[in-house]
Amino acid sequence: MENYNLENILKAFFLLTHISGLNPSIIGAFSGMAALMGFGATFLSAALVRRVGVLRVCSLFEILFVKPINLKRSKNFMKGDLS
Repeated sequence: MENYNLENILKAFFLLTHISGLNPSIIGAFSGMAALMGFGATFLSAALVRRVGVLRVCSLFEILFVKPINLKRSKNFMKGDLS
């Protein structure tokens, strides 16, 4: 696992704000929201697995997140977009 020190994180944040042209407070707000969602998902997924089982939770994840991505890719593929 890589060691992320504060200096590298600050360099990346500096480059991100200057390349994208976004306000640093907007980037910080979205980073904070993503951290909170990840923290909440940790406890939500554990509760769901305890309640309904790991196979049902995996099936739900596939239905909600994996299949829509694959459907979008297949529609783009049919249009000739290979990205």
